[in-house]
Amino acid sequence: MEKRLEALPWDSSLFGYPVAKALADPFQRHEMEELLETIRNEKIRLTYLFCPPLSEEMHRAILTLGFRFVDEKRTYSKNTEMHPSSCKIRTYQEPLTESMIALSLQSGIFSRFATDPGFQNREYEKLYTEWIRRSVSGEIAISTLVAESDLQTAGLITLGEKNGHAEIGLLAVEERFRGEKIGSELIKAADSLACESGFNQIDVVTQGQNQPACRLYEKMNFTLSRTVFVYHYWNHEQ
Repeated sequence: MEKRLEALPWDSSLFGYPVAKALADPFQRHEMEELLETIRNEKIRLTYLFCPPLSEEMHRAILTLGFRFVDEKRTYSKNTEMHPSSCKIRTYQEPLTESMIALSLQSGIFSRFATDPGFQNREYEKLYTEWIRRSVSGEIAISTLVAESDLQTAGLITLGEKNGHAEIGLLAVEERFRGEKIGSELIKAADSLACESGFNQIDVVTQGQNQPACRLYEKMNFTLSRTVFVYHYWNHEQ
């Protein structure tokens, strides 16, 4: 395991307290205890711990040390391909609106930032608002696409790049428009855009507990390529 914590300045600035990340691969209890000592000495408020899928015994051992299991992070991947264009989908080029922010918040309801009760200062809202803002501005996204139905914004998807692959970031469909296959149309549009842009592979990260999203991506010919367990450690001494 990497014994030294990696500080996360962006997260720390956004949340207003020190945040860091660490890896546990392989898991060694004595190294975990050293990690906790470092966390306390460096006064880190929140630590993200990323691990490969663990045995039940190792999982319980991490929990006994005070970590909270918050996510089974799943990465789905597929080769890019072109799809017939949809008249419902267009590139979003307007200023950011409250309805776009509301949609971005819907995309993260299964996120560890929404489900971990340790977050008590609207961190989830801050993170996803900043995510859609930086996507619409083009800072972290190649494009933001929206679906329209009855002249209203019914859904959105953002497409970025990571490690040489196209990557879907945010995906959300307004509740009253669900069941109209808008999510599928948005994914197809992002896939086509990725293919047009010269990417051979498109990835998406979602949560294991978000079964509707997992089923949708599998239906769209994505296959599970990686699973990571995520734990949070809240340092209450800080």
